[in-house]
Amino acid sequence: MKTKAIILFLILTMLSGTALTSCGSVNDNDKELNILSKSIIGKWNFSKSYQKKDGKWQEITFGIPEEGWHHYNADGTVTFHSRMNGQDEDSEMKWVVNNETGEMRWYESDPEKALTVNVSVNGDTMTVLYSRNFDPTVGQVVEGEFKDVLIREK
Repeated sequence: MKTKAIILFLILTMLSGTALTSCGSVNDNDKELNILSKSIIGKWNFSKSYQKKDGKWQEITFGIPEEGWHHYNADGTVTFHSRMNGQDEDSEMKWVVNNETGEMRWYESDPEKALTVNVSVNGDTMTVLYSRNFDPTVGQVVEGEFKDVLIREK
């Protein structure tokens, strides 16, 4: 149940991808490909969540934690934290990212069974794009275009 709550907080999709590298396994000689991986390292606080409706991003409030963050480590691990209804939940997973496409996977032990999103980093803002979101008010997964915005903690 703990993992399910974290997964709901992360609002992830179940897509597949290829050619992924974690920051810990990136070839340091290829600096151009390291840009995304290295820019992800650190703690990111959840800010807002959006759904695209009629071609425009609209802020959503369902499934939003009272507090949430991701902490990405250079060794390819990530800690997720959320507080919902006064309950703190933490989970640690591994992460890999395709530095060219922005496709990121979070997984426990098997990258082929990963939860997949697309990420971009612009300065101290990370945007996470995904196509499925759990709406606890209706108890269903909603298909569409969604994005979360996280802000780097300094």
